[in-house]
Amino acid sequence: MRRYDGDGPPTDDGHGLQIDWFNRGKLAAFAVAPHTFRIRGKARGDFAESTLHRYGILRKTDLTVTVETEETEYMYIMRTEQTSLHIGRADGSITFRGAGKERLPLTVSGLTIGAEGGFDIRFTLTEGERLYGLGNAVPDRLQLRGSRATLSATPDGSSVPVPFVMSSGGWALLINTTWPHAFDLGQTNPDEMRITAEEGELDLYVFGGDDYRELLERYTDLAGKPRLLPIWAYGLTYIRDMTTHDREVLDDVLKFRQEGIPCDLIGLGSGWNDTGSREATAMRWHSTRFSAPTSGQDRSFTFVDMLQRHGFKLGLLMHCINYDLTAHTEFATRHANGSGTENTSESWYAFLRPFAGEGVASFRYSSFSQMGMETERDRKWANGMKDRELRHLYPVLLVKQTYDGYAEQTGKRPFIHCVSGYTGIQQFTALESGRYNSGVAAVVQALSMGLSGHAHTASHINVDMRESIHAGFLQPWSFINSGSYFRNPCVLEKPLRDMFRKYAKLRYRLLPYVYSTAHVAARTGMPIARAMPLMFPNDPHCGELRQQYMLGPFLLVAVYTDRVYLPEGRWINYWTGETSEGGQTISCTIPDEVGGPLFVREGAIVPLWPEVDYADQTVIKRMALHIYPGERSQFTMYEDDGVTLAHEQGFAALTEVICEANAGEVLLNIGPRSGSYAGMPDKRSYELSIFTSGRPVRIELNGMPLPENKTGDKGKSRSGWRYIRQTRCVQLEVTDVARTGARVKVSLIDPVAGLPEEAEAEAAVSGAVADEELIMGLETTDREAFGMLLSNWWNHAGDDWRLRLLHGCSLFISHMKRRGWTASEVWGKDLESVYTMHRIRSPAQGLALLCRLAWRMMDFARPPAGADIHPVIRQVLAIVDAELKRKLSLQQVALRTNVHPFYLSRLFKRHVGQPFSSYVLMQRMNRARSYLESGMKVYEAAAESGFQDTSHFSRVFAKYWGSPPETFKRRI
Repeated sequence: MRRYDGDGPPTDDGHGLQIDWFNRGKLAAFAVAPHTFRIRGKARGDFAESTLHRYGILRKTDLTVTVETEETEYMYIMRTEQTSLHIGRADGSITFRGAGKERLPLTVSGLTIGAEGGFDIRFTLTEGERLYGLGNAVPDRLQLRGSRATLSATPDGSSVPVPFVMSSGGWALLINTTWPHAFDLGQTNPDEMRITAEEGELDLYVFGGDDYRELLERYTDLAGKPRLLPIWAYGLTYIRDMTTHDREVLDDVLKFRQEGIPCDLIGLGSGWNDTGSREATAMRWHSTRFSAPTSGQDRSFTFVDMLQRHGFKLGLLMHCINYDLTAHTEFATRHANGSGTENTSESWYAFLRPFAGEGVASFRYSSFSQMGMETERDRKWANGMKDRELRHLYPVLLVKQTYDGYAEQTGKRPFIHCVSGYTGIQQFTALESGRYNSGVAAVVQALSMGLSGHAHTASHINVDMRESIHAGFLQPWSFINSGSYFRNPCVLEKPLRDMFRKYAKLRYRLLPYVYSTAHVAARTGMPIARAMPLMFPNDPHCGELRQQYMLGPFLLVAVYTDRVYLPEGRWINYWTGETSEGGQTISCTIPDEVGGPLFVREGAIVPLWPEVDYADQTVIKRMALHIYPGERSQFTMYEDDGVTLAHEQGFAALTEVICEANAGEVLLNIGPRSGSYAGMPDKRSYELSIFTSGRPVRIELNGMPLPENKTGDKGKSRSGWRYIRQTRCVQLEVTDVARTGARVKVSLIDPVAGLPEEAEAEAAVSGAVADEELIMGLETTDREAFGMLLSNWWNHAGDDWRLRLLHGCSLFISHMKRRGWTASEVWGKDLESVYTMHRIRSPAQGLALLCRLAWRMMDFARPPAGADIHPVIRQVLAIVDAELKRKLSLQQVALRTNVHPFYLSRLFKRHVGQPFSSYVLMQRMNRARSYLESGMKVYEAAAESGFQDTSHFSRVFAKYWGSPPETFKRRI
């Protein structure tokens, strides 16, 4: 056994070991971090520096690793404080173990190293283990268990395979190679993951972590974090058709501004190039389509200058075919290592430099142009590689040279976007997902890219499709690619144009939220658009959700569907303001002016800009904060200059906002701004919108009470607050808080206010009232009669009136559940009184609360006036009343009334107040009770109520009324 430190020959002071592996080659293993091991294997020769390391794609960790190495009779063991690696001396088995109790071991069940290169390695999978990653190599799936993928760049270069997989068991792995290889993730053998390659050596990293977030962060520590884009790149990019000219582009500029549709970048297709050639170095402005300045000419009033005057940036589509990027890459690598070799080739960026000098702010690469291999096959490149080995690497080197060159020339962040890539490309470029009409498939691929370390992947906006507009504007960045067509949103028909404008304005208002989330991605690898299993790893319902995701920590976006699964917690429909409890799948009513569901998580803190035409139109001194109070939540807003790389040296400002909702009050703390950057505004004010459960009785700012400004008041200063009843929103402004911060306390209406301290005289009903009698009384909707019943029921509480109050609320909730109602829709703001019943001080207040809740239930149950009921619903009610003995289903009734079942279901609930099945059950139970009261036997009442099985009837009756029919009859 020899000590080993990773690249190059073994050393005596390394963090690992190297062993001869059963006369089949060498096996080396070492710790690169407390949570990460690297394992290498080859048949003969020394281990050379890997290509991805050599070219700076993979990074070396700066973490200090303490490794204990133990050699027993059966095992070689390496331990860090977080993980351990066990290699069997007898059978060559390899097991990676994490420190956490929930982590599964990763066990190599078989390993073959090819004599001439290549490998075959197998890992054991456990029951229920879920796998994610691989970039977009499995384009139609998010959870990869049971699939297979070949990682080999396609001839048109339209894929981004990433040989990274992470497991619900607390481990992840990366294959460090640029050769083609394949993953079988339990398709052939459900209990085994198999990775094979015909060429190249075995070189893999194994990571340990408590959850997917931690695994992603540790992987991107190695493969590079997704760097921030310029802030304007998170707005809208519009790519013109391929045959456009400068006058048409300027017309578009004016149309966007006239229509009030915010946009930052206009991109040009291949038609801007005069040569018609896709050769790498043959690029110049088209002589008849574009008037570009010549060398030394005044650049004022040029085509690019006109765009900039209206707040637009310009982007160009570039082609790089048959250009040997590796020659300059080799020179730069040797120069950085101090080799001092002569530079015999220019960087690819040398051909882009003149365009950047003219003001071009963005470069885009199409699929084919990223591969660099149009005509030659089996070419030997300057670094000694053949096509098969270089094909994955080429698009990464292309965007890396573009990124480094632009940053060095301008001092600004590059905005590059492309469609092809491989390991580490997230450091240099944004990615386009799918084709123009890919729909759900493009979203799935983008989410899978997020689970593979990429934060800036987005799908095309199809301007003709409401659902695509919705999806496209609620992604990490937004773009329209006209291709060969004319896809300008400014000339859509009015409904679509209005909708597009609505989403574009929402997108730009959300920029501080999206940009802060991008800052988190640049530090941790956590993507902007987050797949549901990444955010809710312990919720089994989230494991394979393909059509919804979280945009940042608080916004839930569903695309191309009206069905949404809401995880645990409370969620607010952004479009309607309706609140839903989590742990269920719901159907959403989507307003006509939007294209899909959007929910806000309770506890959300969402910073918003005022409306702007483009991102850097003005310095933002006054912005909004929308607060959706929960138990406790926190959001850190990140700000910087938005264009340079100064944030990487720490020039940024952070503002932490914390919100906590307790019984009857909301506490909001806006921290003072920390840090600085060039151009930072001296002052900062916030318009606060706090969505509460009711009207406040008092609001304090920094300990001082604020006056209420009534709606419609004129001449009031901004120092007060007002309450918008329709949206249940408290609005106020805090000014000049950049240095001091602000503390806001919102005291809501006391839930027990107005409840009597002493009982009012009630007419008593002789004898105790049973629970089922009380619930039957609710059905009468007669307040006076029910009040007497409730009073009598309550008077038997004795000293345990608090338990009686809990029991009464439980009875009411069970009754509502039987009728298909929810407490929130029936009780509304009075539900807060139930949550805070511990504040009730006397039996009289407890009884008054039950009365108030009962009145709300009776009002909710009371049907609308007959004239207001839809004719179809009147027909359905008549059918139910006449045919209650028969079998009734929504589908049958829908067929008889010539109405689609889905529409009838929604219409029925809107007019009757409960689902069809709940209404039929209620009518049957009421009728059965009447039959039993009239003296019918149980089996007779069952038959007359539509039940063929008496025992089934008894069970349903007992569940509905709280006691079986036999007991009910004895009480009559």
